Amino acid sequence: MTMMDELRMAALGEIECDMVIRDGELFLPTCEFVKGDVAVHKGVIVGLFDDYEGKVEVDADGMWVSPGFIDAHLHVESTCLTLCEFSKLAVPRGTTTVVCDPHEVANVSGIFGISELMMEAKGLPLSVFFTIPSCVPASPFETGGAELGLKEVKQLLCCDEVVALGEVMNFPALVGGDKKLMDKVQTAHRVDGHAPLLGGKELSAYILLGPKSDHECTTSDEALEKLRKGMWVMVREGSSAKNLDILEGILDEGLSLSRCMLVSDDRDPRDLKKGYFDEILKRVVEMGVEPGDALSMITTNPANYFRIDGHLEVGARADLVMLSEDFCVHEVIKDGKVVAEDGKLIVSPKKYSFDESLKKSINVPVLDEDMFKVRVDLDGEVCVRVIGVREGSLITESLRYPLSVENGEIMEDVDRDVLRIAVIERHKGSGRVALGFIHGFGLQSGAFGSSVAHDSHNIVVVGINPRDMMRVVDRIHQMQGGWVVCDGDEVASLRLEICGLMTASPYEEVVKGIERIESELMERGVEISSPFMTLSFVSLSPIPHLKLTDMGLVEDFTPVPLVLGGCSDA
Repeated sequence: MTMMDELRMAALGEIECDMVIRDGELFLPTCEFVKGDVAVHKGVIVGLFDDYEGKVEVDADGMWVSPGFIDAHLHVESTCLTLCEFSKLAVPRGTTTVVCDPHEVANVSGIFGISELMMEAKGLPLSVFFTIPSCVPASPFETGGAELGLKEVKQLLCCDEVVALGEVMNFPALVGGDKKLMDKVQTAHRVDGHAPLLGGKELSAYILLGPKSDHECTTSDEALEKLRKGMWVMVREGSSAKNLDILEGILDEGLSLSRCMLVSDDRDPRDLKKGYFDEILKRVVEMGVEPGDALSMITTNPANYFRIDGHLEVGARADLVMLSEDFCVHEVIKDGKVVAEDGKLIVSPKKYSFDESLKKSINVPVLDEDMFKVRVDLDGEVCVRVIGVREGSLITESLRYPLSVENGEIMEDVDRDVLRIAVIERHKGSGRVALGFIHGFGLQSGAFGSSVAHDSHNIVVVGINPRDMMRVVDRIHQMQGGWVVCDGDEVASLRLEICGLMTASPYEEVVKGIERIESELMERGVEISSPFMTLSFVSLSPIPHLKLTDMGLVEDFTPVPLVLGGCSDA
């Protein structure tokens, strides 16, 4: 008997089904809740509403039965966890599918790193689809560890688990007709976008050339323009970037939410431990979104966009969530089997052993503390560009501050929260160090740094003095990746040994490590939440406005000098 014959017989009720879920309020593709039963066989939904017998019968007791939740845009590397450890946090909260953009691993280790993530994904109680990074490196103003050209992109797009070309970050290049990027975009059948603050004719050209979604909207007006021009809007609610409030303007205009999705993009494991979409759904409904529309944004809408399973319908994969009307997840079914109950995973994800080469990704020479000093041939005061970071936003400000010069060195100004920042190239061993100043962290002593710095993931460090900054970089090199705080001596660290981005350690240990290292920063004056997450985006030159890469300051895709001149000249 073939599989299809067996499924046919189960649908006709001629054989007993593997599972029947009784007495649920089924959330259907029609965006309505209808009381009924679900029949499941061999991991597939074979029947709805009709009378079936099951080897296992589950009483939903009037709870909602929804398709499993889908995170349509996630960089799993931002959790600091492997996919295995991530699944332990995500699945019990109702997420059964994620669409990963392995942009971070790709920038460090290229096609090999992506293939390793794909291998890990095979042994999990979680469906993992991939989008293929389109911009590696993300811009010409930084040094990455790898490059994905048209040949590599074509090769990866042929993989079964690949659903799209990943976010096209270099929108000026695409709109400007860059042939290499246009060739990649035209190769893919579906293309994710990344177009912060892009509007008008440039946005129209961007959409015309291929990208059909965007997760970078920070205002309702931006989201409305993109929706009205035909884009799908991924409403981001991550740990660093929080844009849920853009829904208010969409609701005020009375627009359909059928082209809106909820995504996380980048998520701190501590936030995942507190809640995932179950927590976000509550807030969305409090904003005035109907429960059915809210659920659609993490089930049917992303399924329609990517053309993957995500509906509670006959013939679909049996990925289901039973939840109460307050969005508390009680039971999670993956491929027709119960995998989580009352917030606990009851299966064991298969742990994957990553290739050792991915644990040797930090390549920097011995550095001298003088390399962290900004030298000028001026005296007195100079006016400099300063990166301004803001809570809950990836968009940085381009500020101007007068700073004093002592013995030819531009000094920090701790009283005004103007600190030193450096980015050290870590892939080629060039020893290149780019210097600048940053405002917004509030650090009063010491230094802190990370090997996670979007998108090329060079080492980024912020500090009060060159010596502590040098010690931070040395320790990151010794650990082959991670987060470090130094204040005279090493104070705290978190090892991220896989590509300098993730660790295979249990999520419980990672959460404790993050709490410990961030508490040390709080004691030293840092008030911004998720400071390492915020730090990781100050090098991301495709995001406005002022950023620092290993090649220097970049403002709105244009290299700019640090020093504007003497204060009287600026």
